[in-house]
Amino acid sequence: MKNFTLILLLFITVNLQSQIWIDHGAVWHYNYSELFGGGFIKITYTEDTLINGQQCQKLIPIKYMFTLDQYSNIVFLGTINLPTEYTYSSGDTVFYYKNNQFYTLYNFGAQPGDSWNLGVDTNQFLCTDSYAHVDSIGTINFNSSVYRWISLSNINNSSVGLSGKIVERFGAFQSYLFPVENNCDSTIAVEFDMISFSCYEDSTFSLYNVSSNDCEYLLSINDNNNQKSNPLIYPNPTTGIIEVHYNNIISIEVYNSIGNKVFDNKTKNTIDLSFEPNGI
Repeated sequence: MKNFTLILLLFITVNLQSQIWIDHGAVWHYNYSELFGGGFIKITYTEDTLINGQQCQKLIPIKYMFTLDQYSNIVFLGTINLPTEYTYSSGDTVFYYKNNQFYTLYNFGAQPGDSWNLGVDTNQFLCTDSYAHVDSIGTINFNSSVYRWISLSNINNSSVGLSGKIVERFGAFQSYLFPVENNCDSTIAVEFDMISFSCYEDSTFSLYNVSSNDCEYLLSINDNNNQKSNPLIYPNPTTGIIEVHYNNIISIEVYNSIGNKVFDNKTKNTIDLSFEPNGI
């Protein structure tokens, strides 16, 4: 009976330990801003793969870029495929693939004062090996479950760094998911993206969104602006008199089929083409 009781207690202990890393269907959104615009980075867990015999998650980051036009409308510039990332977890630690080997990305069993090598070294400027440093630890409640967190800071002269609070289950929610370039030489001004966490969800973790905005709301705003930017021209076909309505009309020019300008007006929305031949 004593042996049975011991086995039962061990079984309960194992099942009380929370999942430390992501599940299938994981999607992150991070907002970013830069000197000439901003947007968001969407990271998607697409599949499992093997690297050096280790099964890991393949994560695809895509950067969605936006800017403002002269009328302060949000304009979608396109996307950039960022380098693919690979992760796996073991025990308290999440690892990521860098420079042909796996390094510690997050260690949720770490204590204040601990640090680990992020696997990036450069001789640019005054940069050296890159380390993450643990400032504090704690727990937090998400989706009715309790998860551990670690708060990290950059070590001086690190080429790249991790900073802010990192939470079990989905990672960084005060900065970017992976290490970002660090301005390790204070004598040189370098422009980096300012990145902040927006959303996370996966197949067993319901959507966590830090704002009231949709995770990809910039795309919907851009779509609305595009719809607003389409000029309304009626009647079409016309017998000669047409109306043109547009949000920000600067001027209206009409050309005939051989490229000659037959109308030019900077103030009126009504165009009289009754004196022109058919086919302009």
